[in-house]
Amino acid sequence: MFDNLAIKLNEIGYYYGERIAKQNSADLGQSITLGGYTGNGEDATAEMDYVILDSAAYLALPQPPLSCAYTEQMSGKFLEKVLDVIGTGVGMPQFVNAEVMFKRALNLWGYTERNGYLPLEKARRTCIGACVGSYIPYETGHPVEGSLTWERLSS
Repeated sequence: MFDNLAIKLNEIGYYYGERIAKQNSADLGQSITLGGYTGNGEDATAEMDYVILDSAAYLALPQPPLSCAYTEQMSGKFLEKVLDVIGTGVGMPQFVNAEVMFKRALNLWGYTERNGYLPLEKARRTCIGACVGSYIPYETGHPVEGSLTWERLSS
């Protein structure tokens, strides 16, 4: 079933026409983050993560983009699976540091007038959207990724 979903996600860009497909490389940001943390800080790797990796290796399609949110709790078995898929030449999943992602989420969205303080449990569930943007599912919008780099370089 996941193979069918992946095929459909690869078709979307063509429905918008050749110009949009080329402009966005047919990428509409339907990214999937594998691994990462549960709300209580445990390894969130699930059986579905393995299914998705098997599909990516079998189909060798560019969509959906996959990210592996690395944690030190992650099993060696899962890391080997991720590396096996990368070794097929599909160019993914990319590795991101889950620890840095959730700390960044706390920095970006730790407190807002509207919502108050961001619970640590929600920050730990940060995932990748599109290519490298990080989000808290159902909580945040797209940050401007380059602005943080600029702030760090200028301080």
